Amino acid sequence: MGLIGILAFVILKWVLEMTHMLWIDFDKIPQVFWIVLAIIYFVYSFIWAIVVSMVVASKGYHSITRWVIFGLLFHELAFALACGLENLTLRNQNDEKIKYLSDQINELKRLNAGILKENEWRCSCGRVNSDYVTTCLCGKAKEDSFADEIDEKEQKPTLKK
Repeated sequence: MGLIGILAFVILKWVLEMTHMLWIDFDKIPQVFWIVLAIIYFVYSFIWAIVVSMVVASKGYHSITRWVIFGLLFHELAFALACGLENLTLRNQNDEKIKYLSDQINELKRLNAGILKENEWRCSCGRVNSDYVTTCLCGKAKEDSFADEIDEKEQKPTLKK
C-alpha cells in the first residue's frame, strides 16, 4: 500500500466529499480508531522495511539505508525492486571460481611448457617435483635425473646452418 495507497485514500475521500457522495461521516469516527490505524500502518511499514533490507543484504549490498527508507514508504514496490537486484554474492563467488580455474589452467600450461619454478626439478620420467623431494615417485634420485639431462644434452647433435 505505502504512500501510493495513502495518497489514493486521500484523493478518493476528497472526490467523494466534493461530489457529496460520501456516506461515511469521518467526524463521527472516534479518534482512537485513527490512532490505532496509524500504529498498525507504521508497524506494517516497518515490517516491509525489514523484509526489503534483508533481501538487499542477502544479495551482498552493504549500503541498505536507502532501501530501508524505500521499504518504509513503498512496501511491495520496494520489495519487487529489491528482488530484481543483481546478486553480488553469486558474482563474487563466480569471480573467485574463474580466478581459481584460470590459475589452474596457467599452472597446467606452465607444466606442459616445461617451465619450472625456482624450487622445482623435473625427473627424467617427466614428473615435476619440489626441491625438498630427493627421490621421484618413479624411484629415480634427484642427482640421477640431473645426470641424465646432462648426458642427453651432450648426445643430441646440433644442426648448423
